[in-house]
Amino acid sequence: TDVGIAAHQQVGPFNELWLFLHLDAVQDKLSGLRVSSDPYIGLWMTAAHNLEASIELHADSTLRTAADALLLHQHYLGTQITVTPATWAPLLSLSGRIGRIADVDAQRVRPGGDLHLGLATRPTARLEFEPSWDVAWIQRDGQRTFRENALQVLAVWHFDARQSLRAIVQRKGMERLAEPGVAASRDRSTLGSLTYAWRQSAGNVLYLGLNRSAIGLGRPVRSNEAFIKLQVDIDSVRTAF
Repeated sequence: TDVGIAAHQQVGPFNELWLFLHLDAVQDKLSGLRVSSDPYIGLWMTAAHNLEASIELHADSTLRTAADALLLHQHYLGTQITVTPATWAPLLSLSGRIGRIADVDAQRVRPGGDLHLGLATRPTARLEFEPSWDVAWIQRDGQRTFRENALQVLAVWHFDARQSLRAIVQRKGMERLAEPGVAASRDRSTLGSLTYAWRQSAGNVLYLGLNRSAIGLGRPVRSNEAFIKLQVDIDSVRTAF
């Protein structure tokens, strides 16, 4: 539930400015236990260049990860920002939170946060280029005990209105330090794909592609795949006959 507390227009550089209160809660019907709740107050605003931004104070966001687990009480600041920085870059997005968040493995609330950064660009009429980066971290006794990051780059070349070539590269990494009750762990993966698409219509599409992956550390598990996929619109087939 969202409740608008106050709304203003044309406040300084902002077109709109809202102060709001958000309430939600989830309860298990069988046990009656609270699964999660997240009452928070926030400020939402819009401005030039399609700017839309919000900042939220989550003073007591609770989370229960299992039926027999403790209810974890999180306290953090969250933000979401989208903007059009240039005509060739129609969307820049940033979101994240920082504060005391749930360490699910250790069943504790600890200092940490997460961040997402994404950019959609159109350098030329034929090329789309979209990089994105995600990172999350948790600290224990002043030391970073958990870190996870992911980088993705997507590129699409449009030969014409019917033909395109899409390439995606993803790289992920995770590291967890050992502590009582929690084992140390590390992981890494790299995924890549190349897909050609030919569209006879919106519903009829032929795909030709290659996928390659390497998962794990040391001696990663590698796989290679080639595929052909045909998507057919049943209504267009019926019309043809």
